[in-house]
Amino acid sequence: MSKSLSIQHLLTVLALLEDFQSYNNSLFNLTRLFEIFHLSNEDLEKALEIILRFQTFFSKLNNKFTIVRIWNNNQIYLKLVPKSEKSTNDSQYQKIIELSTQHSQLLNDIIYIFNYVNIGKGFNLKVNSSELIKKVKELKRNHPYFFEYRGNGNIYPTKLASQLGNMIRKYERGNRKIQDIKIDEYQIKVKSKDA
Repeated sequence: MSKSLSIQHLLTVLALLEDFQSYNNSLFNLTRLFEIFHLSNEDLEKALEIILRFQTFFSKLNNKFTIVRIWNNNQIYLKLVPKSEKSTNDSQYQKIIELSTQHSQLLNDIIYIFNYVNIGKGFNLKVNSSELIKKVKELKRNHPYFFEYRGNGNIYPTKLASQLGNMIRKYERGNRKIQDIKIDEYQIKVKSKDA
């Protein structure tokens, strides 16, 4: 009985093709692989169509552009970035976060309170009366990767949020305008309302 092609099957084929590139002039037996997966010839044709279509697309794209992921207001986008704008050591999985000045200020306030007022105790989102909790909820709704649960019902800033909040505070103390900040694989772009 044949199964249908899944994302996991396609990822397995892509991983094998990545290994296969080191074997010049060899043959890669996709028919045999699909027999092992118990997949139909129709699925084999679909997989080949996807692989070859992307090969054509990426060979045209590869000369000038790179595709990067962008997070903005809890939405994930793909963006074509000219290669001249990316440093050569950036990975294809670079994550760009676009942050409004309002949200950068919210993050700054929340991290300051977390570090110096709550002293690492986290935030209880079930308490609705606090202005602070409303700010945390707003930022979490728009940028959920800035927060994590740790099992006690409270929410905590992630390592990324803490590092970014501390950097924003340094910029503000130095009275410098924040535009681009790089933390690990994340590139944070702070956009003003009129930008």
